[in-house]
Amino acid sequence: MEFILSLLRIVIAVAVIVLVGVFFFQEHLIFFPTKLSNDYQFKFKNPSEEKVVTIGNKEVHSLYFKAPNAPGVILYFHGNGGALDSWGDLASDFIDKTGWSIWMVDYPGYGKSTGSIRSEAQLHDMALAIFAEIKKLPAQKKVIIYGRSLGSGIAARLASESSVDGLILETPYYSGKELAKIMFPLAPTFLVRYKFPSNEWVKNVKSPVLVVHGTEDQVIPYEQGQRLFEEIKASKRFLKIEGGSHNDLPEYDEYWNGVKKFLDGL
Repeated sequence: MEFILSLLRIVIAVAVIVLVGVFFFQEHLIFFPTKLSNDYQFKFKNPSEEKVVTIGNKEVHSLYFKAPNAPGVILYFHGNGGALDSWGDLASDFIDKTGWSIWMVDYPGYGKSTGSIRSEAQLHDMALAIFAEIKKLPAQKKVIIYGRSLGSGIAARLASESSVDGLILETPYYSGKELAKIMFPLAPTFLVRYKFPSNEWVKNVKSPVLVVHGTEDQVIPYEQGQRLFEEIKASKRFLKIEGGSHNDLPEYDEYWNGVKKFLDGL
């Protein structure tokens, strides 16, 4: 009996340590940045201009790809891994395939951006600061908010609080809590600090919305995108990529055809 009690104490102690670790070290479970040196030179097939926005004592780095005669600009929030050295190739594809300019952001601690991510609020403050800079662009026509994966929550809140012409959510989650149930099924949801309630934010979006999801997404299940789509009250479209997974949707013609059709209709 004493052995069983001792074993139970050990199991409880280990569980507490794990749960405490999940609560205090969530950033290491969610964010996987690539760091770039300050003198790193970006090289893409389309030219870009490096933009730096100072928030407090930290610098957020981003790239602005200006397309000739563009109908507007897409503010793009990327996924939870990498940095602009790899995401920038996708920005060039957007110019070539849609004709829109694109402004792509690196989060704190990603690429050349200084600091590190410490809270969800920090990411939303960053998004607002970048959005304010975009509104300063001369002769700007339309602004589209685009969020992919992790960035879908950032994009959803920004679009719910700002006047924009459209919102695109690629491989989005229903909410941070719902995604946590899948990724960490044994962890109580009250431990989740990055709640990202996209399901609530999208209800307040007034602009047209496009949701894009692959049926074979092994990271954020297809059903999460479907559920989020149902919460949208504004004009909306769902782009289903049959066989598409989490990271390969731009390899499908249906993806570019659907995105361009949505943008052309705005």
